[in-house]
Amino acid sequence: MRTVPIPAELIQTIRDHIDRYCVDEPEAMLFPAVTSPGEVMSPTTLGQQFRNARVKAGRPDITFHSLRATHATMLIIEGGSLREAMDELGHTSEKIAVRHYQRIVPKHRIPSG
Repeated sequence: MRTVPIPAELIQTIRDHIDRYCVDEPEAMLFPAVTSPGEVMSPTTLGQQFRNARVKAGRPDITFHSLRATHATMLIIEGGSLREAMDELGHTSEKIAVRHYQRIVPKHRIPSG
């Protein structure tokens, strides 16, 4: 188990969600199981919700894994170190972290010639 920081840009969205869906129960799960509100949403339901959201967003190519890779890449772009990205992703191998989670950012490439 590890703590993953929430980007500042999402704080208001989360607060709005809590105000809308957790008014009667301040300690409620943010995304509860439909049939058991005190329980965590099942992986199957979460996966289905994610598939629906990516279709609505017009990005059927996005996966949970691509969200992790984007997070690691953006953390490094914003000045985080590879070690910090590895810590947030729960990796101990630099080789795995670089191979799978550090993406090439085209605008950072220096034109050749």
